[in-house]
Order: sequence, then C-alpha cells, then structure tokens
Amino acid sequence: MIAAGGLGHAVLTIPIPAGDTQQVQIYRVPTGDTLDRDLHAAGAPVPVSAGITSSIVDGDATRRTLVDALETGSDWTPGAGWTLSGVADHVAGAAGALAHPITVSDGQSLRIAFTVSGLTGGTLTPQLSGSGTVSAAAVTADGRHYAELAASGSTAFELLADASFAGQVSDLSVYIRTNTSAPQGAWDYYAEPRDGDIVAAMAGPIPTQIS
Repeated sequence: MIAAGGLGHAVLTIPIPAGDTQQVQIYRVPTGDTLDRDLHAAGAPVPVSAGITSSIVDGDATRRTLVDALETGSDWTPGAGWTLSGVADHVAGAAGALAHPITVSDGQSLRIAFTVSGLTGGTLTPQLSGSGTVSAAAVTADGRHYAELAASGSTAFELLADASFAGQVSDLSVYIRTNTSAPQGAWDYYAEPRDGDIVAAMAGPIPTQIS
C-alpha cells in the first residue's frame, strides 16, 4: 500500500487481495498512536474489486493553493529582511512581512501549511490581513507547521517575521477548507480487506502528511 498526502486529502494505492474481498475499510490514525477501529475509521468501507489495485481518496482532492511558489517575480511582496529563491529566507535585523494577495469570502476557513528550517531565533507568525488581522500562533522551531484561520475582511496572506527571526520557509500552501477535507497533520493509514467480515490481514501503518 502507498499513501500520498496532499491538500486536504490523501490518495491510497492498495493492491486488493484475490478471493472474497468486496470492500476495504480505511483507518486514519495520528502518527504513533495505536489503531482503534471505532475511533479511527475514515468513513464507511469502500467497495472494491478483488485481485486488482485500487486508488482510494480520503478527503477532498479538489483543493488548490491560493498562493504562488516562493520565487522572485511571483505575486509575493517581500518586506524587510526577506528574499525569495524557491524558498523564502529572512535574516535577523528588521521585522518584516512576506505578503501575497488572496481572494476569499468572510467566514471561509483557510488552511496553512509550511516548513521552517535553519531557524536560529525569533518568531514567525502566519496571518491574514486586510480590513483586520487574523493571526495564528507564532512559530519558534524548525519543522512542519499547520494552522487554520477564518477569513474576515481578508485580502492577503502574510508571514510576519519579528526582528530576531532568522530562518527559511519552504513547501508553503494556503487553501480553502471544505467540509470533506481530511484533517491536517501527520497520519498513519491502515487498510482492512472485507466481505462484510474481515477476510485478509490489515495493511499498514503507512505514514503520510496532509497539508
């Protein structure tokens, strides 16, 4: 089994055992947790055909990021201390925002995901700006980070670095969450072949991340 995470979804590629298999139950478990069939079932069992490889989507695969890649010449406006070269780099010395225009409606939930590396100090705050500012928790460590913010008069997405922040940002996405979007974070996926009852051994855990 292969699990490939994306924006609000994961695509599971599963070789279906031959024989009596009619369905596959997917489980989505927070990475490192113990599987609980009742708690971690990702929807109802999915109908499949025995003896072939099936592709199953958990979540909403229609989501697209609202912001450009972190490249010079894009719609990003780098404030004090920021430079762009496929990643966004901020040097300490002056506070500054890296901003990108967005078009959203009030009340829409925007999911944000990005990776910070090489951080040597300071804080980085994801936020929506416009007629007001809606901010997520400040980031102070390397790693993959997630946030969700509700739009309110929002016309731009920003990464606000304080004067002490030095580090790089990469793999950034901002998208509108739907009711069928799978939850953000690091997950272990399992697949259980069934014909109503369990007919084959559980596959997994297969780790992936959903932005």
